[in-house]
Amino acid sequence: MNENNKMRDLDEAELEGLFAAARAEAPAPGADLLARIMADADACQPTAPAQARPQSGRSPMRGLVRGALAAIGGWGGLAGLATAALAGVWIGYAHPEMAPGWSLSGPDATDPTFDLSDFEPRFDDFTPLMEGS
Repeated sequence: MNENNKMRDLDEAELEGLFAAARAEAPAPGADLLARIMADADACQPTAPAQARPQSGRSPMRGLVRGALAAIGGWGGLAGLATAALAGVWIGYAHPEMAPGWSLSGPDATDPTFDLSDFEPRFDDFTPLMEGS
């Protein structure tokens, strides 16, 4: 480095003088710079979403059915719900006198095998419903 361009340490008073001069001469941005900044800011602003138009020919119930179907988990949830409902109706319809045969305790405990027809309702099970009793 050249001997004439040597940096020297400044004392507190000299530094304070330099900072005061810098504060006094705060540069103001030009009008064209501010206009470009504002144009760039306007370009970055999000636009308002377009209003959805009601589609003619579709009923509002269609959206309600889709919302209910989504709330229970889609078609899989609907299938599980239907299966549970049918099982509940079948178990609820089974008479209490049929229930002891389903357990493995009691006199039938020696032979715990069941035939599938033991769990199916028979025609005579529906007779009281048809007679109105």
